[in-house]
Amino acid sequence: MRVALPVILASLFILTCVGTCQTSKPATLQLSAPCEAEKLKTSVTLASVIVVAQITDVRPSVGFWSGQFPVVQRVLYKVEEVIKGEVGEFTINVGHHVIARSSTADPEKPELSPKLFRKGQSIILFLQTDSGKGYVDNQDTNDREVKRFLSLDPCGLLSATEENIRIVKNYL
Repeated sequence: MRVALPVILASLFILTCVGTCQTSKPATLQLSAPCEAEKLKTSVTLASVIVVAQITDVRPSVGFWSGQFPVVQRVLYKVEEVIKGEVGEFTINVGHHVIARSSTADPEKPELSPKLFRKGQSIILFLQTDSGKGYVDNQDTNDREVKRFLSLDPCGLLSATEENIRIVKNYL
């Protein structure tokens, strides 16, 4: 199976962050998990698109963790603000990696945490264009009409507070 290099690099970055984003949280950042400023700066640089978006639907997970192949779970978002790049649509389909013991995963089931991924929640997303290759997902064919991205999720979910948006914009 041939895997696109950007997907492999993003997956390695995410896997690295899972083990290293467990340091103390800067006082000004409101995150679901602690994150260093350097990781946030790297995410701003690596992301081709950064948006503030509201969760409209969380799709079912595949039912197993990332392992030999990366696994993503799809979430639909309504774009509220574009910080970097171009989206071109108001609704986007984002694949989030499902990694055991990560800050965004359910602690027991191979799925995104339902406590974090709630309809109506607004977060800052660090995205790259989705090539559709190199991972396993439970993609509904009806969602293929919506623009698709992969989330870098470097430090968990970043709440879309005015302060966090300002901090991210300052790293541009």
